[in-house]
Amino acid sequence: MSPSKQPRATATEVEREASRYLVQKLGDRLWAGEPTYDEDREQWTVPIHARSLPAHVVLGAILLDAHGVVIHAPSRLALQRAIQRHQSETPSSLSLLPFVFAPARTTGAEARAPLVLPDLPEDPGTLGQEILNDADLRTAYQYLKLALADPQIRPTVLAALEAFARAARSGP
Repeated sequence: MSPSKQPRATATEVEREASRYLVQKLGDRLWAGEPTYDEDREQWTVPIHARSLPAHVVLGAILLDAHGVVIHAPSRLALQRAIQRHQSETPSSLSLLPFVFAPARTTGAEARAPLVLPDLPEDPGTLGQEILNDADLRTAYQYLKLALADPQIRPTVLAALEAFARAARSGP
């Protein structure tokens, strides 16, 4: 079927594609907002938000054609500058974390204690090489990328990962 005869993508398909694009190309600290379709231009616009900023802050937008193919997205640098600009405009009484996990369903002192994550290697190639050298890690990484790209299940996945990290830290 030629592109002109393909049916228009649904809002859900467009949001999913925009989320995948964000995770793969621009970073996992961003999330795709609700898509809107412009009949005159025959394109979708999906706002980009940062996890470290309030949900009403829009950093930019991804443009997709009627069939859900990305035709334009802001650069990583442009988004980083937008985040810095918005963080500097935020009152100092609001502490903005660069990235926070979804709240875990724990109780007691463990629920109040922040989760301390291990340091990542300075060189991203080291982490990449570790993933490439282990078939199980490669598979897990692919599943994780797909799961984190879906805005509906992302909070659940992050909460589960935090629970796994807490369990690993406390030992058997």
